[in-house]
Amino acid sequence: MKKLFKRFIAFAFAAALLLAPLSTPITTYAASQSTSTENIKANSNKGSYYTGTIEGTGVRFRSSPKVDSSNIIRTFTKGEKIGVYNSDINCAYADGYWWSYVEDKNGVYGYVASNYFSTDGIE
Repeated sequence: MKKLFKRFIAFAFAAALLLAPLSTPITTYAASQSTSTENIKANSNKGSYYTGTIEGTGVRFRSSPKVDSSNIIRTFTKGEKIGVYNSDINCAYADGYWWSYVEDKNGVYGYVASNYFSTDGIE
């Protein structure tokens, strides 16, 4: 009886895996015009460029991707807009944070811990 029960469970699981794609509707999404033209611009040296918004008060803008009091350029205010460069070479993990290479409103480049900002409409 125990063997029969195990076979039944295995069969039910296999059937669920096979039938799940058939019962799940396929949804497609079209990119909005603002996403394709305003939030992303090609940059051959730094990767894709996204606009972002600072999510905290006193978020530190740093010259290098690490926690060090000597590398603070300035602090951001909540809601401030930044440019975020998205590519593998512009992202670093150090001191428990993922750091992103960004540009502030004055055209200054540096790093911000990625958990302190959001990208506008792009995830």
